[in-house]
Amino acid sequence: MNLNREKGTPVMRPTQEHAAEMEAFREGGLSSTREGRRQRIGQSLIGRILFMVYTARKVAHEKETIRIISARQASKKERAAYAGFED
Repeated sequence: MNLNREKGTPVMRPTQEHAAEMEAFREGGLSSTREGRRQRIGQSLIGRILFMVYTARKVAHEKETIRIISARQASKKERAAYAGFED
């Protein structure tokens, strides 16, 4: 695990697996001039509630890949909304 040197807090290094393992609570589009961006709030397999911005791209041989633009722990408000969705 890496730490933020200034704050001493853990730094998350998101992967494509993080995006794939999350069960979506909210998914929506964000505007971008070059690519369609999506946002997702969900729970990872290890129980973290995450907010992620990503885009799906077609690459060689029509294989789709996910490019993670941003990933962070969900805010208190986002976690509360997610908890309400699960009930």
